[in-house]
Formats: sequence, C-alpha cells, structure tokens
Amino acid sequence: MRRIIELIYRPYLFRMVIGVLFCVLCIGTGMNNALAQGPPPAKVRVASIVQEEIAPQQELLGTFAFDRVSEVSSEVAGLVEQVMVAEGQTVAAGDVLLKLDTELLYQEIRHTRIRMKQLTLRIDHARKEMGRIKRLFDQSVTSEQAYDQALVNVLDLEQERAGVDAVLQKLLIQQGRSVIKAPFAGVVLSRDAEAGSWVQPGKTLCRLGASRDFLLRVPVAETMLSLIEMGSQVQIMIPAFDREVTGTLMGVASMADLRTKQVTLKIKADVPAGVLENMSAMVHVPAGPEQLLSIVPRAALIKFQGGDFVYTIEEHKAVIIPVQVLAWLGDRLGVQSPLQPGQFVVVEGNERLRPDQSVVVGD
Repeated sequence: MRRIIELIYRPYLFRMVIGVLFCVLCIGTGMNNALAQGPPPAKVRVASIVQEEIAPQQELLGTFAFDRVSEVSSEVAGLVEQVMVAEGQTVAAGDVLLKLDTELLYQEIRHTRIRMKQLTLRIDHARKEMGRIKRLFDQSVTSEQAYDQALVNVLDLEQERAGVDAVLQKLLIQQGRSVIKAPFAGVVLSRDAEAGSWVQPGKTLCRLGASRDFLLRVPVAETMLSLIEMGSQVQIMIPAFDREVTGTLMGVASMADLRTKQVTLKIKADVPAGVLENMSAMVHVPAGPEQLLSIVPRAALIKFQGGDFVYTIEEHKAVIIPVQVLAWLGDRLGVQSPLQPGQFVVVEGNERLRPDQSVVVGD
C-alpha cells in the first residue's frame, strides 16, 4: 500500500518543484531587466536665470534691544499698596503700573476741605458785617476806620481761603501721582518694587521698554557706512524662531566704538511675538560695490557636502553646479557661478535629485 501512495505522489512533487524553479527564474530575469533600465526619470520644475547689478552682502550678527527705555519712578513718597504688572508684561500707554497707599493723604484732603468750608462761612459773615458797617458809614453813624477794618477782614479771609485752596490742589495732585501709570506702550523689563515697600521720590519702580522702538542693533566696520543706504531694506534671520523677516535701516548710533572702530546700525523690523531683548539675529548688509550677479530663486539652492549648489538640466539629466551666495534678496539669491542668463535651474524636486539622474520637466 505504501509503495502505491509513493508512486502516486512522486509526479506531483516533481511538478511542484519544477513550478517553483520556473517562478524564481522569471522573477530574477525581471529584476535584472529593471536594474538594467535604471530608476524612472524624476519630475521637476524649473525657473530661468537672469542677471542683475547687485551689491554683494555680508552676514552679520546683531542683537535686539529697546532703543528707548524709561526708568519709571514716583514723584511722591509712600507705601506701595499694589503692583499691577509683572516682568515681561506688555502694557499700553496710561495703564496703571503701581498704586501707593493714600489713606493718610485722603484724610488730609478731607481735613483741608472742611477748612475751606469754614473759611467760606466766615467770609460770608464778614461780607454781611462789612455791608452793615458801610450803610452806617454812609449815614455818618460810624467812623471810616471801622469800615476799613471790616473791609480788611473780608480781604484777609479771602486770601486765607485761597492759600488753603492751593494746599488742597497740591494734595489732590499728590493723590493723582500716587497712581503710577505707563508713559508709553511697551514691555515691563524689570519690576523693582513690591507691595509693602516704602518708596522715595525718584526711586526706580520698574523699567519699561518702548514697543515702537524695539530695534536690531548690528555692529559694523565704520568703512562700510559709505556702502549702506539708510531707509533700504535688509533680510533678517531669527534663529530662535527659524523665521526670516524684512527690516528697514533706520540709522546709526551716535557714537562709534573707540577700540574696535565699529558703528552700530539700527534696524526696525516687525518681529514675531516672543522675541526678547538681547536675542540674536543674522542680517545681510551691503559690503561692496555693485557687480553683475546671477539671480536664482531661493528654492533652487541646496546644501551638498557643506557647500551651496543648484541643479541645471543638460540632455535630460540633472547637473549639479556649485555657487557662491553673495546677496540675499527675499525669495531670490544673487550668486556667483558659471550660470548664464536664460539657463534653467531646478526649483522643485531638487531635494531628491542626484547628479546625472534622468529628469522630466513638469508644468
């Protein structure tokens, strides 16, 4: 019985082995053909190169700082009752920063107002008395001396009331100055007083940096000033946020550094929220006379083995070209390279390319 079963199954096993070997042979042949043909062409988009007269630029390091800082202080002495702000807080012009305790001042103001009312009553009575004496004087019933004394009494009381009113106005001013307000819109850089502390006139309570005067300060060699045009725009890179913004050259600091012979450029830019004083940024400023540079889209630039390169297309293949970036122009770059006007560079799909890889240009 066993021999009969072996005879039945032996042809089946033989056919199965032959089938497996045939499939392996087919798969191997297909792979060899695919390898011989190579990878399919990469689809890319290109842009044309132009040339322009552009001043080469230099990348410099700068720091953000407030160009206008106020050391807010009190005009009156007093006990700090409440601090309304914290370090780093943004405030508007007129916002309350601190409040001083005014309880004693309030009582003094109340006492002075009572004196004002008393003097007003005394003046009214003195005027009535003077009127009565004047009628008697007109009738020759009383002496001129009595009339003069009544008049002096009225004038004296009026002057006394004016003096008390001046004291009241001074107390009201002190009461108003006990509420310390922000002189301009800005950021609280430091808070130097706490609730319960006693402050004297002139003591710094907090430091406030003006938001409108938050600038990038960049030291440059004094010899570069002749190449820089105030009011022109420059590109700023903020590493902390990996953001690039456009800034405007506003001017230079009023004094050069005696030792380094450098001057400080002031650059205004709309920076993202969260940029703090003393944070660093990179800026590109003109560093030489204008020269003819090839202008390529920024998307065309790739990093390869630590250098800057772009891809062009020759005979439907990607050709890598080294370039030297000399000017940063927003979404364009001024480069020095063997590129010619009208030549095309790859701007999309270049991150996946390899030198001599076949390419096809898409729409």
